[in-house]
Amino acid sequence: MLQLRIKQQALTEGSHRVDLDLTGLLRQLNEAVRFCNTALDLLPADAVNHLAVAHNALGVIYGSAGDLDRAVQHYRETVQLDEKAGNLYGAAETRFNVALALFYGNRRADALDYAEAALRGFESYGERAGEEIEKTRRLIAAIRGV
Repeated sequence: MLQLRIKQQALTEGSHRVDLDLTGLLRQLNEAVRFCNTALDLLPADAVNHLAVAHNALGVIYGSAGDLDRAVQHYRETVQLDEKAGNLYGAAETRFNVALALFYGNRRADALDYAEAALRGFESYGERAGEEIEKTRRLIAAIRGV
C-alpha cells in the first residue's frame, strides 16, 4: 500500500482547535489510491476517457496529500489522454488545475507554463470559454506577481 505524505494540519474555529484525524484521512486516501489503481489495471487501453478520469482522481488525491510531483505526473497523463480522446477543453481544464497546484506549491515557472498552455486551449473555444479565459488570465497575473 502506498504511504502518502500528509502535513500535520489543524482547523481553528473561534477559540476551539480541532485536530484532523490524520490516521483516518491517510486510510481513506490510500483506499482511494487503491481503487483508482485497480480501475487503471482493469480498463482497456482504448477507454481513454475513463483512464483520464482515474488519472485525474489520482492527481487530486496525491495533491491533497501534499505529493505534488506524483500529482503532476498523473495530471500529465490526464492531459495526454484527454488530447488523445479529442477532449481539448478537458485538457485545458486540467492544465489550469496543474498550474494552480504548482503556483500554490511555489513552483512559479512551471505554473506559468501550464497556465499559458491552458489559456491557449481555452482561447481556441472563443467566447464560449470567456469565463475560463478570464480566470486563467487572472492566474497568470498572480503567478507573474502583477
